[in-house]
Amino acid sequence: MTESKARKPSKIAQRRELARKERSPVWLEQRAQILEKAAEVFSINGFNGTSITDIAKHLGVSQSNIYYYFATKDEIFLELVRQSTDFNVTSAEAVAAKQGPAIDRISQVIEMLATSYEKQYPFLNIYVQEDARWISSSGTELQQVFLDSARRFEQAVRSIIEDGITNGEFKSDLDARMVTYTILGAVNWMHRWYSPGGEMTGAEVGQAMRDIMLRGIVDSDAAT
Repeated sequence: MTESKARKPSKIAQRRELARKERSPVWLEQRAQILEKAAEVFSINGFNGTSITDIAKHLGVSQSNIYYYFATKDEIFLELVRQSTDFNVTSAEAVAAKQGPAIDRISQVIEMLATSYEKQYPFLNIYVQEDARWISSSGTELQQVFLDSARRFEQAVRSIIEDGITNGEFKSDLDARMVTYTILGAVNWMHRWYSPGGEMTGAEVGQAMRDIMLRGIVDSDAAT
């Protein structure tokens, strides 16, 4: 019995791989446009409710045009997730690693995360509104990106809170994990109500949230 030959990539797959290697300005521009429009569809329909057909219709192009840039909707979604989380995660980790008062560092993270809802709209909204536990991905990469990003960001925030508790800036009876979840829950709820162009900028929302939340965790004796 002879071994079956490996399936030959389709013509569109071959063209896609060649274009990825060449990365021409026109190809990159069109790819970015697909991501932008796909984000709009995902934000309305969610991951499971969106198909390549939906994205193609929203762009006014054929499905084959989409497949020239992306092999699956999972690949499109994964790219959007990476765009929205890479900067935030690395920024939070950099702030956590700094020397200096914990209150200044946690303030910086809160403002940075809130501002990103404006600068990265609607990519970050899409990331937050989805849940890695029920995304029906054909593989594990998409789920792993979700889980790794969440874990790294939470750890960065928690380490700052723990520093503040240890050095006496924050109340000694606080649970660092609960404070972390409270901060992230409050800021990430912005995906339900915030959109750019309203009464407040992302930075202003972050500053307001910072003031509200930190008044509840700063030790008044240490602050005087």
